[in-house]
Amino acid sequence: MTREQPEPSISSRVTRAFTWTLVLVAASAVLTTASFAVDLLVFDRRSAALHEARRGARMAHEGMLDEETALRAWLVMRDPKYLDPMRNAQQEIEEGHAVLDEMVGADRDVAPQLLESRLAEQGWQTAWARVAEAVQPGDPPTAEPFFAGGKALFDVYRGRESKLTDSLRAASDATDRAQGRMLGAAALVQLTLFVVLGLFARSQRRLIRNTLEHPLDALLAAMHRVRDGDLTTAIPVDGPSELRQIGADLGHMTRALAAAAAESARLHQVAVERSHIDGLTRLLNRHRLDEDLAAECRRSARYARPLAVIMMDVDHFKTFNDAHGHPAGDVVLQSVAEVLRLNVRATDSAYRYGGEEFLVLLRETDEVGAAMLAERLRAALERTLSRQTAGQGVTASFGVAQYGESRALPGPLVEAADRALYRAKHAGRNRVVVASAA
Repeated sequence: MTREQPEPSISSRVTRAFTWTLVLVAASAVLTTASFAVDLLVFDRRSAALHEARRGARMAHEGMLDEETALRAWLVMRDPKYLDPMRNAQQEIEEGHAVLDEMVGADRDVAPQLLESRLAEQGWQTAWARVAEAVQPGDPPTAEPFFAGGKALFDVYRGRESKLTDSLRAASDATDRAQGRMLGAAALVQLTLFVVLGLFARSQRRLIRNTLEHPLDALLAAMHRVRDGDLTTAIPVDGPSELRQIGADLGHMTRALAAAAAESARLHQVAVERSHIDGLTRLLNRHRLDEDLAAECRRSARYARPLAVIMMDVDHFKTFNDAHGHPAGDVVLQSVAEVLRLNVRATDSAYRYGGEEFLVLLRETDEVGAAMLAERLRAALERTLSRQTAGQGVTASFGVAQYGESRALPGPLVEAADRALYRAKHAGRNRVVVASAA
């Protein structure tokens, strides 16, 4: 005949319940810490590398454009003054290459496009650029077929470079999506833990009520308040020693839950802010721009309402940054952001597009109104940056584009503004160029 096992004491039951509660809370804390560690060490690091790689690609491409322009001028004019810009462009290309090699040289998603772009660039350099550079002032005039051949090779390079740019952009977008999925999965698992914690606490409450009916009335009332979300309620500790111990343990539990809830709310706010706000300028970031621009394009198409964007780039920023250091460059970018905040309407949105590039999304605004605002921003930035940089020529160039049939999607609209911005750069900087008027 076997002896009947004694029923566990109230103290042991409460201790076991409290232990499991702590395990669930600790699991939630570990999950939160791990998710943010992965976010910081993996996704943020890769996003930063891709952002820097895109900057390097842009630097190398601008250098190629400058070198080609200088060489063509040299072939036509045979003036040695065109050789210095060419050499500066070559140095800019080398710097861009160094950034690309360091950031994505071993990235299997981007390296093939990088190699194709580099081969096309080397083909143009070998077959045309170096030949053009070797021409002497007294040599016969350069034949037109030679120019045409250089253009054909350069067009091949531009096509490969465009694929590289698209690949970098796609890799950046994929990283953002993976980051969002990871954070979403972590939030779902954490929510599940809290649900499990709530169900577990509910089962323990019922067990205790069935074991001790009348002496637990006051404790049950307090537990009901806790269940309803009042984590500041006082847990009674009157009655037998076990009941007092239960009251004390529940008091610890509610405080732990309150602390966990407060920490969860804080971490959630940090995650939301990090996903939408640029850390340096405190403007909206590129991720938020993609969401807002897609929504506004849909609204403009549905209700036939005007929509325009302004693309802005700080002139001579790299030169200033190299001469005065990154802290001074960061101050310049923060000043630009402050000017944008002070001059755009409450219905408009300003974003840091990347590096020293910014974008303003203008709702219910046509191209004319956008150009007027861009000119106002240009003048305000010229005054502000002239004072801040002691007149070292740091200004801003602007490209304006309006939503239309040929720009019915976010990509073409931003590209039109970007092309207008490049025309403003090539026209001498510190000016506004409208896409439809260019």
